[in-house]
Amino acid sequence: MIASKTCELAIRALILIAQDKSGEPVRISYLHEELEVGFSFMTKILQPLTHSGVLVSLKGAKGGLVLNKKPEEINLKQIVEIMDGDTLFTKCALGLPKCGHPETCAFHESWTPVRELLTQTFQQTTLAQLSKTGSESLLNKLVG
Repeated sequence: MIASKTCELAIRALILIAQDKSGEPVRISYLHEELEVGFSFMTKILQPLTHSGVLVSLKGAKGGLVLNKKPEEINLKQIVEIMDGDTLFTKCALGLPKCGHPETCAFHESWTPVRELLTQTFQQTTLAQLSKTGSESLLNKLVG
């Protein structure tokens, strides 16, 4: 995917949380086992999502993580911006700091419509859509 590996793992963790129908908070130990990453790394990945209010972390014996919003209210663009910033949706594909102000780079006219479509697609794709049964193939298309 065009997002970082950390962002990919955050998206996958959120999908697992959204898919959970137990009514109980999802434990980090479950997420780190399912995603095959270290426990402390999984904790680090989830911190920006709790700080931003996407997740709520509940302490105690029955603690874990729950979504703070309905999955329909969380879109892929929000997650990417929390994890990686808005660079994917706002910056020059070649990394040129002054592209578009007032001059553009040679790739600008080709990249701008792609970036706009990417932004629109990520904005319209919700966690609810990604967490539907059988969405693993959709998820792999997005992050694989």
